Amino acid sequence: MATKTKETKQVYIKRARQLMEKAYKEATASGNNYDSVIYKIGPYNMVVLSYVNTCLWFKKNWSSQISQSTLRQYRSSLKFMGLALEQKEYITKEDLSKGNEILDSSQGANKEDLLPRTSASKQKSLKLKDLKLLGQELLKSRSKWGKLAYIWLYSGIFTGLRPSEWKDAIIVQNDEKIDLIVKNAKHTNNRSNGEHRTINLNHLEKKHIRIIEQHLGATVQISKKEDLWQQYYNGCANLIKYHSRKIWKNRKRYPTLYSSRHQFSANLKASGCSKVEVATLMGHASDLTAQAHYGKKIHGTRGRKPEVNKDELKNVRVSNKKYVFQFDKNN
Repeated sequence: MATKTKETKQVYIKRARQLMEKAYKEATASGNNYDSVIYKIGPYNMVVLSYVNTCLWFKKNWSSQISQSTLRQYRSSLKFMGLALEQKEYITKEDLSKGNEILDSSQGANKEDLLPRTSASKQKSLKLKDLKLLGQELLKSRSKWGKLAYIWLYSGIFTGLRPSEWKDAIIVQNDEKIDLIVKNAKHTNNRSNGEHRTINLNHLEKKHIRIIEQHLGATVQISKKEDLWQQYYNGCANLIKYHSRKIWKNRKRYPTLYSSRHQFSANLKASGCSKVEVATLMGHASDLTAQAHYGKKIHGTRGRKPEVNKDELKNVRVSNKKYVFQFDKNN
């Protein structure tokens, strides 16, 4: 086996851990009973399916949905994790061999058979220049959704809420402190850092807080009836889609309501927030999620950092590279 650099090992372990945790979550959510095991990595406990069952889940549920090149990356990562687990005597040589055989028999999809990615046309940022252009078109629109879509985009950039989370959000003001209390949408899937999260708004200008209050006021009225909520969401989303393609005819990716959440992430990173602080403010269970899947620092705008709730900060699962490699220094 070719010698791997330290950086490659870090990538393999991180990717394998995410795959194993994802397999366990999907398996347990499927309604069947699956036994779990705990692999301890330094102080980090992975509650996952066994190595062999993870490989079986990978072959049965994922391999036919990913490209050949992606399959090779995932397979190499899982094999590397399996070797490390075997060296620490978490699994036997027989389990390692069985799991690797399952991985080797997995086949990725042909390019023409792959389903189109729903995120392929969605922009993972919404910079100020683009926001102003799009905002101008929305405000000029004769549609009843024009202004509502405008304040929704801005409110999303200021707070990072998922579109569905506005339905249960409330503003709480104590003395001079203004907080937006959000019910985490992913809590039932164990993908959040708690049932609720707190977004402090004191770092924002008063005019920005008023925009959030306007949006929240409209959402509260509309969300009382589910059919109206769906009309509201579809109306704003479709109007943004229409004007985005009208403004930028040759782009491959276009802004959506969710793009404002990506921009919120990018702005937090540009403003100096740590990975754990970003995860807390976005409602993630792990500090890895925003780093891997959300707006990048390079696309962010620096500003004042929001205050982070200390109790909620403690609920975020911290993934430290030095912890990942304590269990196998020889590798």
